[in-house]
Amino acid sequence: MTPAHDFASIAAAVRSRDELLQCDWTARRIARAVEDGALARIAAAKYLDGAVWRGLWPDQRLLARVIAVSGNRDLRGYFWRESAAVLHGLRLYRPPHDRAHLLLPGGATARSSTFITRSIDQVAEGEVGLLRGIPATSLARTVLDLARLAPPELALGALDHALHLRFGRHRGIPNSPGVVERLERLRGDALSIPHRRGVRRALRVIDLADAGAESALESLGRLRFAQLGYRVSTQAPVTHSDGRLSYFDLELDDLDILCEIDGRSKYLDADLRKGKTAEEVVIAEKRREDRARGLTPKRVIRLMHDDLRTPDSFRAAVRHFGIPSPPAARSLVLFR
Repeated sequence: MTPAHDFASIAAAVRSRDELLQCDWTARRIARAVEDGALARIAAAKYLDGAVWRGLWPDQRLLARVIAVSGNRDLRGYFWRESAAVLHGLRLYRPPHDRAHLLLPGGATARSSTFITRSIDQVAEGEVGLLRGIPATSLARTVLDLARLAPPELALGALDHALHLRFGRHRGIPNSPGVVERLERLRGDALSIPHRRGVRRALRVIDLADAGAESALESLGRLRFAQLGYRVSTQAPVTHSDGRLSYFDLELDDLDILCEIDGRSKYLDADLRKGKTAEEVVIAEKRREDRARGLTPKRVIRLMHDDLRTPDSFRAAVRHFGIPSPPAARSLVLFR
């Protein structure tokens, strides 16, 4: 989530119908503004400036909707799945829903609406509470629900980020004992619910989790390689002559191949460029990559988001770069 559109700024931008009316808007003007795109209706009687709405990333749109829905005084239940994830600040790869997800404990009636999807599921003690004053599932329950129920491309990135937030920067080393312990606890939580949907998928996501991942695309790249049977390390170090380290997003352990993974946002999003032009970012990346090539005999490749988008596009990229099959020739087919 870019700094320009964090929780506070999005919450400040949401306007209720009553607020607009108090600012001399009329019901007819509101309706016309929604129709022509000047306003976006993001929940019942809740609005966001149309230009702001169109400029938000998908996870930011979901956060805006959750914030808007949470203002309903008659709200029942807890935000969960992707809706809880955005409240926790987790990065989400291509959220498949823009409705707010509410969890209703017990045997309540679950009726969905235009802006809300309601579901019924069990809730244990400690799994729910208030987050920024909004009822939501805990971080552990949230990543477990995503591992069970969300696309693995989203779930793995969210779990990696949750570990990163909890245990800090984790570059070039295996998961620390603390991370391993947390993942074992999460695995135990998954196994304690054997009759609920998605437990086997959750266990696979947990097995692949890595606290060192620094972006959702990096997590996605590791998933794609794992789906084809490759052994992959995260944030692989390369040592300079003066002892400094450079890090590459991934390394194919058995093949001495280093991999950088980039999305268009790295070059086009002003917040991520940190004041540099797109051309300056490209040149800096090229220089860094050239220096690393001079320090290691390992091959360096660069994958873009389009290469990772689907398993088929990834297989095509593997063929394009001439990456050999995994040495063990094992075929690991995950998440059917």
